[in-house]
Amino acid sequence: MSAACHLPQATHVRTRTHAARVRKRAPPPLRVSSGEGTGTSNEDAPTNAKTTTASAAAADILSNKTRPFAFYWPETPASFAKALELGLTNVAIVDADEPKSAKAEANASAMRALAAGVRILKSKHGKLIDENKVIVGTFFDVSNGEKARSAEKAVGSASAHNIFILDPGATGWASIVSENIVAAAQQNSSCRPTLVGVAYDRASATAMLDALEMGLDGIIVKTENISDLAAIAADVAARCDGQVDNKQRASDQGTLAAARVTAITPLGMGHRVCADLCTEMRDGEGLLVGNHNGSYLLVHSECAENDFVASRPFRVNAGSTHMYVYDPVDDKTRYLSELRTGGIVRVVNATRGTTSRAFVGRAKVERRPLVLVEASFESSGRPVSIVLQNAETVRLMRCNNAKEGTTYQGAVSVAALRVGDALLGWEDATDSGGKLLGGRHVGVRIDEFLEER
Repeated sequence: MSAACHLPQATHVRTRTHAARVRKRAPPPLRVSSGEGTGTSNEDAPTNAKTTTASAAAADILSNKTRPFAFYWPETPASFAKALELGLTNVAIVDADEPKSAKAEANASAMRALAAGVRILKSKHGKLIDENKVIVGTFFDVSNGEKARSAEKAVGSASAHNIFILDPGATGWASIVSENIVAAAQQNSSCRPTLVGVAYDRASATAMLDALEMGLDGIIVKTENISDLAAIAADVAARCDGQVDNKQRASDQGTLAAARVTAITPLGMGHRVCADLCTEMRDGEGLLVGNHNGSYLLVHSECAENDFVASRPFRVNAGSTHMYVYDPVDDKTRYLSELRTGGIVRVVNATRGTTSRAFVGRAKVERRPLVLVEASFESSGRPVSIVLQNAETVRLMRCNNAKEGTTYQGAVSVAALRVGDALLGWEDATDSGGKLLGGRHVGVRIDEFLEER
């Protein structure tokens, strides 16, 4: 068992009710400064003045962006309005090359009027230019192998923090391109260039965001397909919000909390689900599962070695098919019975206070003896319960009590669980009267009366 890592008493996993939720956390800015092909448009300015101006301009654009970030290259102001509504970005790019420069100015004016804080950048002669006519980025054609290798070489030899914009054009994005360029950036000992890909659909956006695990720093979305826009907005948000801000002391959806076991009751045979994920989990990682909306317990993965079966770090023996599995980032639930190959769940790391997406490789449903574990949250007294397979390999997450701070204290088998043990779970926020903030329809929170027993 690893050493306990202290979470704050009110550790809050960042949550979202929709892709359009504005992110409250402003992480340190991505550091960008100019290099080859980056500077002001004033040819008479001293070189060091160009560098300073370009560096400040690029840093200003990225200063409030989490990684990965997104810009949008819309065809019309109406398209950009939709991107704003979806929460994709507040930065638009217009094509200022002739003969489109007049239309670009008209579109830029219309888009600035849509909302406060809108930024309009221009693409002109292979450069990305800000409102003050400062070059803040350079486009690289990566539509074939030779051109991609040229971009890779430029990234690997850059001596300053350039913004490199990789455009595959109509040929489509090749995953190996982003992987090679990310690798080149990692090998650059002089600086860490900012890498941005032009995504023409969701598939290419996903490949860019996942390249060599860390992905590109950002994407420029260039599609009018609304469903793709919505999906990309959600994908970017999910990656941005996987990290918990432990300094944030308030959450509008809920919190990790300590729950004290009040009863343990064997139930007999029933159907349970093993969620086998395309991810290997470690100590302190698992899924939030529960019988009722608004209250869940953390079920540990089967990553530990034991005397009965080999370690299965990809598996969470999640419990009875009727139960909810909860995603604290998107604030959505699914029934365990709904899990299918290719589906997405949210793994919670209790030691670090973080979450990460994981894909379902297989959902294994079998009849097994079950046990009902009932508990109540120490902070509110609200009940929480879970139905699990009654087996030594099924484990929950132990913690100390709320007064001492909600601290992960290792996994405990349901076979060794005792009344009075403190477990780590998730408690939804309530109104002033202590009632949950609505019910759920197909996993989405809605404002309605709900009573679950």
